[in-house]
Amino acid sequence: MSKKRKYDEHREFKLQWEEEFFFTERNSKPFCLICQSQPSQFKVSNLKSHYDTNHSSFGNEFPTGSSDSRKNKLSTMKLQLNKQNQCYIGIFQRNR
Repeated sequence: MSKKRKYDEHREFKLQWEEEFFFTERNSKPFCLICQSQPSQFKVSNLKSHYDTNHSSFGNEFPTGSSDSRKNKLSTMKLQLNKQNQCYIGIFQRNR
């Protein structure tokens, strides 16, 4: 019989993951800005694995480091997500 963990790990989102892996926090879960998937935990290994497996060409197009193009792309994607959320909120409120 396997033992279950008796404590909550209290993992938190780290801001550096936004630029490194293009993830942000949404509804207390990690959210990929590129493909809009939601892995279940804030673990750097999960986020890195997702990014390397699914978005390896994205790293070539927008190299990590002090690349302004990468920072601009991140800002654009976050802005698009916020606009999308506002649109959904507006639709939801109109349908009440």
